[in-house]
Amino acid sequence: MPATAVNPAERRPGRRMARADRVEQLLDVAEVLFAEHGYDGTSIERIARTAGITRPVVYDHFGSKDGIYLACVRRARDRLETAITEGVVGVDDLERRLFAGLDACFAFIEADPARWAVMFRGVAVTGDVADEAQEQRFATVDTIADLIHAATPRAPRRQVEAFAHALSGAGQQMERWWRHNPDIPRAEVVDHLHRFAWSGLSQLVEN
Repeated sequence: MPATAVNPAERRPGRRMARADRVEQLLDVAEVLFAEHGYDGTSIERIARTAGITRPVVYDHFGSKDGIYLACVRRARDRLETAITEGVVGVDDLERRLFAGLDACFAFIEADPARWAVMFRGVAVTGDVADEAQEQRFATVDTIADLIHAATPRAPRRQVEAFAHALSGAGQQMERWWRHNPDIPRAEVVDHLHRFAWSGLSQLVEN
Protein backbone atom coordinates (compact mmCIF):
# COMPACT_ATOMS: atom_id res chain seq x y z
CA MET A 1 0.00 0.00 0.00
CA PRO A 2 1.55 3.37 -0.96
CA ALA A 3 2.46 6.03 1.56
CA THR A 4 0.30 9.10 2.04
CA ALA A 5 0.50 11.38 -0.98
CA VAL A 6 2.97 14.24 -0.97
CA ASN A 7 1.57 17.76 -0.76
CA PRO A 8 0.86 19.18 -4.21
CA ALA A 9 3.63 21.47 -5.44
CA GLU A 10 3.23 25.11 -4.60
CA ARG A 11 2.08 27.29 -7.46
CA ARG A 12 3.18 30.82 -8.21
CA PRO A 13 0.99 33.46 -6.53
CA GLY A 14 -1.20 35.34 -8.92
CA ARG A 15 -1.64 32.59 -11.48
CA ARG A 16 -5.14 32.88 -12.91
CA MET A 17 -7.20 29.72 -13.27
CA ALA A 18 -10.74 28.95 -14.36
CA ARG A 19 -13.02 28.73 -11.34
CA ALA A 20 -13.71 25.00 -11.74
CA ASP A 21 -9.99 24.29 -12.06
CA ARG A 22 -9.25 26.40 -8.99
CA VAL A 23 -11.86 24.53 -6.97
CA GLU A 24 -10.28 21.19 -7.91
CA GLN A 25 -6.80 22.51 -7.13
CA LEU A 26 -7.84 23.75 -3.70
CA LEU A 27 -9.65 20.51 -2.90
CA ASP A 28 -6.57 18.52 -3.91
CA VAL A 29 -4.38 20.65 -1.65
CA ALA A 30 -6.79 20.69 1.29
CA GLU A 31 -7.42 16.96 1.06
CA VAL A 32 -3.74 16.13 1.56
CA LEU A 33 -3.31 18.70 4.35
CA PHE A 34 -6.38 17.47 6.26
CA ALA A 35 -5.18 13.88 5.88
CA GLU A 36 -1.67 14.64 7.10
CA HIS A 37 -2.33 17.27 9.77
CA GLY A 38 -5.96 16.74 10.77
CA TYR A 39 -8.71 19.32 10.89
CA ASP A 40 -7.22 21.40 13.72
CA GLY A 41 -3.74 21.30 12.20
CA THR A 42 -4.91 22.66 8.86
CA SER A 43 -5.62 26.36 8.41
CA ILE A 44 -6.91 28.46 5.53
CA GLU A 45 -3.51 30.17 5.56
CA ARG A 46 -1.76 26.84 5.11
CA ILE A 47 -4.09 25.78 2.30
CA ALA A 48 -3.62 29.10 0.52
CA ARG A 49 0.15 29.07 0.93
CA THR A 50 0.47 25.52 -0.39
CA ALA A 51 -1.75 26.38 -3.36
CA GLY A 52 0.27 29.53 -4.07
CA ILE A 53 -2.64 31.92 -3.62
CA THR A 54 -3.99 34.28 -0.97
CA ARG A 55 -6.51 33.47 1.75
CA PRO A 56 -9.35 35.55 0.22
CA VAL A 57 -9.35 33.25 -2.81
CA VAL A 58 -10.04 30.24 -0.57
CA TYR A 59 -12.78 32.12 1.30
CA ASP A 60 -14.32 33.22 -1.99
CA HIS A 61 -14.64 29.62 -3.16
CA PHE A 62 -15.59 27.86 0.09
CA GLY A 63 -16.54 30.45 2.71
CA SER A 64 -14.65 28.86 5.61
CA LYS A 65 -12.44 25.98 6.70
CA ASP A 66 -15.61 24.03 7.48
CA GLY A 67 -16.76 24.67 3.92
CA ILE A 68 -13.63 23.38 2.24
CA TYR A 69 -13.42 20.38 4.57
CA LEU A 70 -16.99 19.33 3.82
CA ALA A 71 -16.39 19.90 0.11
CA CYS A 72 -13.44 17.48 0.37
CA VAL A 73 -15.65 14.92 2.10
CA ARG A 74 -18.46 15.26 -0.47
CA ARG A 75 -16.08 14.89 -3.41
CA ALA A 76 -14.28 11.93 -1.84
CA ARG A 77 -17.52 10.10 -1.05
CA ASP A 78 -18.93 10.76 -4.50
CA ARG A 79 -15.81 9.25 -6.08
CA LEU A 80 -15.76 6.29 -3.70
CA GLU A 81 -19.42 5.51 -4.37
CA THR A 82 -18.83 5.85 -8.12
CA ALA A 83 -15.85 3.50 -7.96
CA ILE A 84 -17.80 0.84 -6.06
CA THR A 85 -20.92 1.18 -8.22
CA GLU A 86 -18.92 0.94 -11.44
CA GLY A 87 -16.98 -2.00 -10.01
CA VAL A 88 -20.10 -4.15 -9.68
CA VAL A 89 -21.72 -3.29 -13.01
CA GLY A 90 -22.88 -6.49 -14.69
CA VAL A 91 -22.23 -8.61 -11.59
CA ASP A 92 -25.59 -9.90 -10.33
CA ASP A 93 -24.52 -12.82 -8.14
CA LEU A 94 -24.22 -11.52 -4.56
CA GLU A 95 -20.97 -13.28 -3.68
CA ARG A 96 -19.24 -12.13 -6.84
CA ARG A 97 -20.75 -8.66 -6.41
CA LEU A 98 -19.35 -8.51 -2.87
CA PHE A 99 -15.87 -9.38 -4.11
CA ALA A 100 -16.03 -6.89 -6.98
CA GLY A 101 -17.24 -4.11 -4.70
CA LEU A 102 -14.55 -4.78 -2.10
CA ASP A 103 -11.85 -4.89 -4.75
CA ALA A 104 -13.06 -1.57 -6.17
CA CYS A 105 -13.09 -0.04 -2.69
CA PHE A 106 -9.57 -1.13 -1.84
CA ALA A 107 -8.29 -0.10 -5.26
CA PHE A 108 -9.67 3.34 -4.41
CA ILE A 109 -7.83 3.28 -1.07
CA GLU A 110 -4.60 2.20 -2.74
CA ALA A 111 -4.83 4.95 -5.36
CA ASP A 112 -6.01 7.77 -3.04
CA PRO A 113 -4.94 7.18 0.58
CA ALA A 114 -5.34 10.86 1.50
CA ARG A 115 -8.85 10.91 0.10
CA TRP A 116 -9.79 7.88 2.21
CA ALA A 117 -8.12 9.43 5.27
CA VAL A 118 -10.27 12.56 5.08
CA MET A 119 -13.38 10.40 5.19
CA PHE A 120 -12.45 7.71 7.68
CA ARG A 121 -9.16 8.18 9.45
CA GLY A 122 -10.06 10.16 12.52
CA VAL A 123 -10.11 13.74 11.26
CA ALA A 124 -11.56 15.36 14.39
CA VAL A 125 -14.54 17.64 13.77
CA THR A 126 -17.46 18.66 15.95
CA GLY A 127 -20.84 20.36 15.77
CA ASP A 128 -22.59 20.91 12.46
CA VAL A 129 -19.51 19.78 10.52
CA ALA A 130 -19.47 16.44 12.33
CA ASP A 131 -23.22 16.05 11.79
CA GLU A 132 -22.93 16.57 8.04
CA ALA A 133 -19.87 14.30 7.82
CA GLN A 134 -21.91 11.61 9.57
CA GLU A 135 -24.81 12.12 7.17
CA GLN A 136 -22.40 11.72 4.27
CA ARG A 137 -21.07 8.49 5.80
CA PHE A 138 -24.59 7.08 6.18
CA ALA A 139 -25.36 8.05 2.59
CA THR A 140 -22.43 5.92 1.44
CA VAL A 141 -23.71 2.99 3.49
CA ASP A 142 -27.13 3.48 1.90
CA THR A 143 -25.46 3.13 -1.50
CA ILE A 144 -23.84 -0.12 -0.34
CA ALA A 145 -27.21 -1.35 0.91
CA ASP A 146 -28.80 -0.55 -2.44
CA LEU A 147 -26.14 -2.56 -4.26
CA ILE A 148 -26.66 -5.53 -1.93
CA HIS A 149 -30.45 -5.32 -2.15
CA ALA A 150 -30.35 -5.23 -5.94
CA ALA A 151 -28.81 -8.72 -5.83
CA THR A 152 -31.15 -9.96 -3.08
CA PRO A 153 -34.49 -8.22 -3.66
CA ARG A 154 -36.42 -10.60 -1.40
CA ALA A 155 -34.19 -9.97 1.62
CA PRO A 156 -35.67 -7.70 4.34
CA ARG A 157 -34.49 -4.15 3.77
CA ARG A 158 -33.71 -3.59 7.46
CA GLN A 159 -31.46 -6.64 7.53
CA VAL A 160 -29.73 -5.49 4.36
CA GLU A 161 -29.09 -2.05 5.89
CA ALA A 162 -27.74 -3.59 9.10
CA PHE A 163 -25.37 -5.81 7.13
CA ALA A 164 -24.27 -2.85 5.01
CA HIS A 165 -23.30 -0.91 8.14
CA ALA A 166 -21.41 -3.94 9.47
CA LEU A 167 -19.62 -4.32 6.15
CA SER A 168 -18.67 -0.64 6.11
CA GLY A 169 -17.23 -0.87 9.62
CA ALA A 170 -15.28 -4.01 8.77
CA GLY A 171 -13.86 -2.29 5.71
CA GLN A 172 -12.64 0.66 7.77
CA GLN A 173 -10.93 -1.62 10.27
CA MET A 174 -9.40 -3.70 7.49
CA GLU A 175 -7.92 -0.54 5.98
CA ARG A 176 -6.27 0.24 9.33
CA TRP A 177 -4.81 -3.27 9.48
CA TRP A 178 -3.54 -2.96 5.90
CA ARG A 179 -1.96 0.41 6.64
CA HIS A 180 0.01 -1.18 9.47
CA ASN A 181 1.00 -4.11 7.21
CA PRO A 182 1.77 -2.35 3.91
CA ASP A 183 3.68 -5.36 2.54
CA ILE A 184 0.42 -7.31 2.19
CA PRO A 185 -0.89 -7.12 -1.40
CA ARG A 186 -4.33 -5.69 -2.01
CA ALA A 187 -5.61 -8.98 -3.41
CA GLU A 188 -4.93 -10.72 -0.11
CA VAL A 189 -6.61 -7.97 1.90
CA VAL A 190 -9.69 -8.17 -0.29
CA ASP A 191 -9.74 -11.97 -0.08
CA HIS A 192 -9.63 -11.92 3.74
CA LEU A 193 -12.44 -9.38 3.99
CA HIS A 194 -14.49 -11.15 1.36
CA ARG A 195 -14.29 -14.45 3.22
CA PHE A 196 -15.28 -12.77 6.47
CA ALA A 197 -18.12 -10.70 5.02
CA TRP A 198 -19.58 -13.49 2.92
CA SER A 199 -20.18 -15.60 6.02
CA GLY A 200 -22.71 -12.95 7.03
CA LEU A 201 -24.07 -11.76 3.68
CA SER A 202 -24.70 -15.31 2.48
CA GLN A 203 -27.67 -15.40 4.87
CA LEU A 204 -29.45 -12.95 2.59
CA VAL A 205 -29.45 -15.46 -0.24
CA GLU A 206 -31.30 -17.92 1.95
CA ASN A 207 -34.25 -15.54 2.43
